[in-house]
Amino acid sequence: MSKSIIILVCLCMMFIKNGVAQYYFERTYSTIRGHSVKETLDKGYIVSAGTSDSLGTLGIRLIKINKYGDAIWVRTFGGMYEDYAGAVIQNKDENYLVVGSKGNAPGGFGGDVWLIKTDKNGNLLWDKTYGWGDDAGLSIQQTNDDGYILGGWTTAGGILRLFLIKIDTSGVVQWQKRYGIGTWSTLNSVKQTPDGGYIVGGALAKNTGTLDDVYAMKTDSAGFIQWSKTFDGGMSYWDNGFAIDLTTDGGYIIAGYSNYYDWPPFSNLDGFVIRLDASGNELWRKTFAYSGHDWFRAIHQLPDGGYIIAGSSDKDGTGNTDMWLLRLDENGDSLWSRRFGGGDGDDALDMQITNDNGYILCGSTKSFATVGIREVYLVKTDCWGFTDSSYQPTADFSVDSIIINNVYFTNISDSACTYKWFFGDGDSSIIENTTHTYLDTGTYSVMLIAYTAGRSDTMVRQVQITNVVSIKAVKGIKNWVKVYPNPNDGNMQIDYQLHKWQEGKLIMYDIMGKLLFTYKLVNEKNTLKISESALSYGLYFYKIVIDNNVVSTDKLLIIK
Repeated sequence: MSKSIIILVCLCMMFIKNGVAQYYFERTYSTIRGHSVKETLDKGYIVSAGTSDSLGTLGIRLIKINKYGDAIWVRTFGGMYEDYAGAVIQNKDENYLVVGSKGNAPGGFGGDVWLIKTDKNGNLLWDKTYGWGDDAGLSIQQTNDDGYILGGWTTAGGILRLFLIKIDTSGVVQWQKRYGIGTWSTLNSVKQTPDGGYIVGGALAKNTGTLDDVYAMKTDSAGFIQWSKTFDGGMSYWDNGFAIDLTTDGGYIIAGYSNYYDWPPFSNLDGFVIRLDASGNELWRKTFAYSGHDWFRAIHQLPDGGYIIAGSSDKDGTGNTDMWLLRLDENGDSLWSRRFGGGDGDDALDMQITNDNGYILCGSTKSFATVGIREVYLVKTDCWGFTDSSYQPTADFSVDSIIINNVYFTNISDSACTYKWFFGDGDSSIIENTTHTYLDTGTYSVMLIAYTAGRSDTMVRQVQITNVVSIKAVKGIKNWVKVYPNPNDGNMQIDYQLHKWQEGKLIMYDIMGKLLFTYKLVNEKNTLKISESALSYGLYFYKIVIDNNVVSTDKLLIIK
């Protein structure tokens, strides 16, 4: 074995030892029904749960989970009356916010919209109530001005209506609007759009009839409606859009369910997905159904343009659902389907893409509950939806071209979720397909490691560099550029050092390779702060160029 390969193997072992290992699990927690989950900046998870314990004492709980699935701490808020948890987020300061409802009398569900803010250890910083009476907060997102948008429903005045509340960083209301559309309407999900406005997903009962339709609404930054659309499931009594997300082409994707033909008694819920353009026009829809109740509660677009969806499925028609994870291609056709749970009723109410390209699902389980009632159910999978080493990855790559000292690599590995490159000159990368610039001539042993749940594979190839562009002035500067934090919420900082005769720039791309923006790096040593409010949740790539030579490429995860 050559010396260069021995060095690469040592680097590989150090890399694995220092925490690249991925962790997958199925865990339950003695709190009834998990409503929302987010990956945290320390690579763990935060969960909001709707009721506080197995004895029936009602309240809101926050559960901090580490990367192994262990509960680190649990905090309870409320519990005197019937309080309810909606969505939870971590903001860029590492604090947590959970929105829900605060009961105002025994049995008085949804008295006020309740927003709770804690520090990173779950200690209460402040809490606020909002609304019109008999309200429930279901959705929250940090906005590009560091404030927040809250969404949910209110029955004030005897009519169920959806609402949006915009608040600043301290929780002070900037504006709030109720939308009295149809005979009743409800909001399940709200996201900020690149133009500073908001997209809403929910359900609507039209004034002209009794059928309830999926509802999508786009507002400007002040909450004024720009357009609204309804989507009929087709002779169904009840259609509901539970989750809405932005797509990379400026459009939207909605997931929910329809109840076909049989009201009462809701005996045939079918999961569906609707793809919209930027104006809310339907591009396509897909329905996914087994024998009994099937529905979706979360959806996200993936880097390849496809989608990942989570919900619940009664595949056998027994009345007992399983937690359901479904992978679609960019046209909405199913690629694979996974189910989790036992035989006594399990569901997913939320799901997120994690930094290791896997998925974290949050919901409830009756099958595995230790006290005979529902408990929080958390499932962490790899990118194939597995919690064990069901797939053996095969590492492989091609050297597409060598232009002077710039080498273009294409990853052709099979059944892998994450990757690590070692270029043989001390540099490395975690981008799936990458470019590397060598500073000296010579023969380099390039190693690619492909990972999936509990397994990995390695491929090594030789690269011959016979000529270089003179950029050796950069060689003596270790870690000359740092982009952080990563993940971030669209606010990032770049620390860098250049020689006075050099020109540098940072170029950002979306997951499809589309150029988003370019920033010049000026002066010899400087710090550049960037706030990109137009970047939504997802994976991006950036490139560092110095004197027209690519010297670094990497990925960046935006979490909002």
